[in-house]
Amino acid sequence: MVLTWLLFKTNSYHISTIRYKKHALRAMVADTWAKRMVGLMYRKSLGRDEAMFFVTGSDDRHAIWMQNMRFPIDIVWLDGKGTIVDIVPDAPPARHALDWTTYTPRHPARYVLEVNAGTAARLGMKPGGRVSLHRG
Repeated sequence: MVLTWLLFKTNSYHISTIRYKKHALRAMVADTWAKRMVGLMYRKSLGRDEAMFFVTGSDDRHAIWMQNMRFPIDIVWLDGKGTIVDIVPDAPPARHALDWTTYTPRHPARYVLEVNAGTAARLGMKPGGRVSLHRG
């Protein structure tokens, strides 16, 4: 727990734009082990059009855990081409310190997008849809 808190305090994130159809999200890019481990832990919220984008570097069934989360999120897994392969809507934060709930996609994915709960539905995201990343 202390390690994740220290990583949260010292990580800085590159910001990129994620596009889905006509919608744009401002995304923090988690492209190192430390950034992926911390994710959105300890944050109080995300803005309406903000996200975290995890770059894993391999196709696998990458699990997302909700430890030390403070708000619910939608979890969107993408393959190497940016195609949505699975979505978990409204994943709640951990209920207590020993709640190690994780979510795993049904299909292998290379990237994971985390957004505020309800965002995937608001944007019309569905498996098979295409997401693009624009570095900037």
